[in-house]
Amino acid sequence: MFTGIIQALSTVKAIETKGSGKSICFDYPPCLNTSQIGDSISVNGVCSTIVSLKEGHFVCDYLYESLKKSNLDELCEEETVNVELALKASSPMGGHVVSGHIDTKLPIKTLSREAPWGRLELEIPKEDLNFVVYKGSICIDGISLTIASLEDQTLGIELIPHTLEETTLNKKKQGSYVNIEYDMLGKYVINYLTNQKGD
Repeated sequence: MFTGIIQALSTVKAIETKGSGKSICFDYPPCLNTSQIGDSISVNGVCSTIVSLKEGHFVCDYLYESLKKSNLDELCEEETVNVELALKASSPMGGHVVSGHIDTKLPIKTLSREAPWGRLELEIPKEDLNFVVYKGSICIDGISLTIASLEDQTLGIELIPHTLEETTLNKKKQGSYVNIEYDMLGKYVINYLTNQKGD
């Protein structure tokens, strides 16, 4: 479980194909000092397991399903990713409840910058509109963000300078794919109401 508050940026050092999946090696951000093999870590919002942890780098393995659902399959060496360690019981809940299970990946419709601010827009598929609400939460590439506008299928996010400076959004552009996890609490509500209607 995560909060969507990015703790560090990490760089892809090596990518190895393993059957239908991949093994990806990342450089070692300082926040990993207390981590151990087997710990969960969010990489661009994808819940990942640390399978190797040595001085200077850590490695995660990804199944085909994880690669297909996310932008991790498009990563290249020296590309930057967002990193967050798993939530502890004593951790502050600064963002919202994030599982690290990606629902879909979407291309950025627009990404505008008017220093020092920014605005991101996404086109939400019609079948997913029930999962987003005005002023609700959404996780984009592992970042907990607030939906500032929602008109038809266009979802807008206002970006503060800190978010642009401390996450990979400062390297994104129109057409770049980002990982989307809709608010987990909202998904449970929709699932419950859908099943109730079927009774």
